[in-house]
Amino acid sequence: MRNRIPLIAAAAAAAVFGACLPASAHEKWFCTHERIAELTAQARPDVFTTINPTLSAVFALSGAAVVALLFLDLRLRRRRAGERLCRWLLGLRHAVAPALGITTGVVLVWAALHGEFFAHDLSLSSVEPAWLVTALRGAQLLLGASLILGLATRWAALALLVAFLPSVALFGFRSWVDYVDVVGVCLFLMIAGRGAFSLDRAFGLRAEPLPGLDRWAHPILRVFVGIDLLVLGVNDKFFNPNIAIAVTGDHGLNFLAGAGVSDGVFVLLAAAVETSVGALIALGILARPVAAVLLGLLTLTLFVFGPLELVGHLPIFAAALAILATGTGGKLALPGVFLEEDPARVDAAPALAA
Repeated sequence: MRNRIPLIAAAAAAAVFGACLPASAHEKWFCTHERIAELTAQARPDVFTTINPTLSAVFALSGAAVVALLFLDLRLRRRRAGERLCRWLLGLRHAVAPALGITTGVVLVWAALHGEFFAHDLSLSSVEPAWLVTALRGAQLLLGASLILGLATRWAALALLVAFLPSVALFGFRSWVDYVDVVGVCLFLMIAGRGAFSLDRAFGLRAEPLPGLDRWAHPILRVFVGIDLLVLGVNDKFFNPNIAIAVTGDHGLNFLAGAGVSDGVFVLLAAAVETSVGALIALGILARPVAAVLLGLLTLTLFVFGPLELVGHLPIFAAALAILATGTGGKLALPGVFLEEDPARVDAAPALAA
């Protein structure tokens, strides 16, 4: 029975979080900028703006699920469940830095070639003056190539961070904050470097993690990825649900329609799921099972939305791999507060929940 606990936990998480799979994408990527403006200007449905039984039930169930999974996490940690599996997963940690560098670089090059800034909905078409557009596209090409090749990785990550933070002035806070995970990716690469599979190593540049800071790379990445998912659930689906509702209708994603669930309520459920997943990852609750579920969800959305979904989510795939490999990373995790010794240390064989 003990050996079945990890499988039961993973299956339960998949059942809960998979319920709203089709609405878990970046909806703005699949609407024109004109349509986004039009939908954003419309009033939100009443289910999002009034105190009603549906909204209350969704909030209550989401909170209860997070608390229940915290207790399950603590139980799994104390029983050291899945220790053999975690030893194997921990061996994948050396692939994280190359994967994160390459995928982020590909996104930057793609965005530069398509006149965007890191993401499809952050279009450079409305940015002025023209020389700034040229500079941003050129910088993305240069930084993207640097990250893909692993050449001057830390400087490229620092430059990307410096470019990303003030870009809030170009695109507005609500569009910019959807990509706050970029901060975590940059900090990770600045700390961890690109590792052995890089030109940094070939040319004798520092390619290994920075001594004294290396233990913070994975936890920082996990926290920012979790915050990003939480922001997407709150910012895009709860406070601006009309875009998600439109995309849901366009693609026939509401598989609960036959049960009388409207597209609005479906998007509300998706918002709750995405927010809960983000909170679990940011807090380090059931980090590995949730990361596995996230990888599954992201993979399945590719069959619905195609190549744009794949390219846009490449760094999230790599970040989910990082969480799957190292769990919480041993720091900045809520379960560690309740344990005398946190078994999630990167240099240990953590429990499945770690």
